[in-house]
Amino acid sequence: MSVRIPTRNGPSQGSDADLKVIFWNAGGLSNSKFLELIRSVLEKNVDIYVIVEAGAATDTPHLYSTVGYSTHVLKRSRQVASGIIIGIKTPLVCKTNIIHEMQDRDKLEMFQVEVWKNSKPVTLFLLYNPPDNIPALELVEQQIQPSTIIIGDFNSPSTRWGYSRTTNVGKHLEDFLDNNYLDVVNTPPTFLSFRGSQSRPDLVVTHPHITGKTSVTLLDDAAGCGHRALLVTCKLAKDKKAQNRAPRWNFKKANWKKYRECTDEVLTQLTLQEPEEAAKKVTEAILKCAKECIPRGQIKGYKTFWSPTLSKLKAARNKARGKAEKSRNKPLRKHWEGNIRPIPATEKDRKEKTMDDRRYIKDDEQKKRIPAERLRCISVSRQRDKKSCQRS
Repeated sequence: MSVRIPTRNGPSQGSDADLKVIFWNAGGLSNSKFLELIRSVLEKNVDIYVIVEAGAATDTPHLYSTVGYSTHVLKRSRQVASGIIIGIKTPLVCKTNIIHEMQDRDKLEMFQVEVWKNSKPVTLFLLYNPPDNIPALELVEQQIQPSTIIIGDFNSPSTRWGYSRTTNVGKHLEDFLDNNYLDVVNTPPTFLSFRGSQSRPDLVVTHPHITGKTSVTLLDDAAGCGHRALLVTCKLAKDKKAQNRAPRWNFKKANWKKYRECTDEVLTQLTLQEPEEAAKKVTEAILKCAKECIPRGQIKGYKTFWSPTLSKLKAARNKARGKAEKSRNKPLRKHWEGNIRPIPATEKDRKEKTMDDRRYIKDDEQKKRIPAERLRCISVSRQRDKKSCQRS
């Protein structure tokens, strides 16, 4: 089962410089749950989606792939509540690594994803830790960087994130956070049990360097699952001062004849020996000729001719056509044909129509200034000119 990504003709949600990750505990992945999740992935323009407790779906990952995303799988163990499926946008440069698989002693599942977006690296640790299991979080202590984000279902009760008590697992996670100076991003409860109680087993842990740039939004649960999906957004905007704007060339106004003569003259004078030096000299020669023959500057983009007036005319035309289609009355059809004419088809037609309107206004103003007798003489002379042209 593959899902197609719709074309993005309209504005996207959020900035393209933001890294967006959806994390969700599926509680056993099914087709209906996957389709509902992928709908949110496409609507939010997500870069990475993570599904933990995927279960049997990890045995057939090709059935749970999405067009435009590469699929990475940590297969389930003997336990049903295990297995991770990760989808990463294909244009993104990334590196994946399985840190820990579920074992008898330690049932932690952890995936590492190093991704580059907007020329900035981000290290993600994605995990699932079953209840009452003390995870081996020390495995990632040496890999924590200023751009590190840890997202997972920790199942580590602690009063720090809203539980009524702190268990041994929660104390272990608290020590890990304190020793590595990590922050927990505040979120509302992410899990609703069948008894009606709410808790926060799903946490987002960040390095203090990017805590202020990271936000978490809870999405609606898919197919009635108890866990809500987490949309984690990390702002990776470039420093505007560090940006080097690419040169722009106005090729429409280029003097190609002069450019051809200039390149022929310059390139024939080069003495080429070493390949690297030759490539450098050829590049410099071409750029020198381009600067002389091709003007710099940005070409003015196309501006649509559509306007609110044309929108009203189009609505009137559609309404008249609807009446004409439902009725065979000739006046209604003529009314529809009359509504077609006011709408110009192209920019050229619009300009011609505007010039005609100005011409009519100018003629009307002149007619007001000319006496009635003079107007009759002008009309008679025009009729004579037409008749003489027809005879000739």
